[in-house]
Amino acid sequence: MLDKKLVESACKKILLKAVMESETLQKKLSVEEHTKLCEKVLELKYHEALPLLFGGDPLNVNEREEMRDYESKFKKGVKYTAAAAVGRKIGHIATGSKALKVFGGYKPGMAKGGIRGALLGAGAYYLYRKLSDPCRAKAAMAPSPHKKLEVKHQCQAEAAKRIIAQLNKQFAQCDLTNNPAKCKAKIQKEIITWKKRLQQELISLAKVKRSAA
Repeated sequence: MLDKKLVESACKKILLKAVMESETLQKKLSVEEHTKLCEKVLELKYHEALPLLFGGDPLNVNEREEMRDYESKFKKGVKYTAAAAVGRKIGHIATGSKALKVFGGYKPGMAKGGIRGALLGAGAYYLYRKLSDPCRAKAAMAPSPHKKLEVKHQCQAEAAKRIIAQLNKQFAQCDLTNNPAKCKAKIQKEIITWKKRLQQELISLAKVKRSAA
């Protein structure tokens, strides 16, 4: 069963990343407009953020049938990373006038093609949160502040390693997709992201161990 809070967090993280990294938006929006757009993303609720990840319009809370459809797509994207990397009708964030309508008040076409993202990133982040969130509880049981930090960073490093292993496993299946090159490129980019995350955790872990010595 999907953890809705984690799905919401994953969707907003990827949407926000797409908005912040979009060169098109940076060129066509003023600083104030771009900031407002980022704020709108952070305010999104579950029933708004999840449909947007797939290029749909935000839904009302009571539209459960349509939400179940999006939830099903998200589950498949988490499970079948290679398919998410190719983008088989999943993983494209709302663009153009639809996104502007959702995020509020800009002129239609101002950001056409400017907000693009992938279910691949959202799925990886969702899995990481599922694996790493229990680290807090585990760290809380540690006997000292230093040990708490050590347990936390060790646990989060292990979670990042598992994400990388899963992505590498799916990378090998890209040859079975309709567009192997596109699939490999997107998964490789995601692997680099998580290797950086792993490196950060290992550096933090090493600092904690040195300070305790």
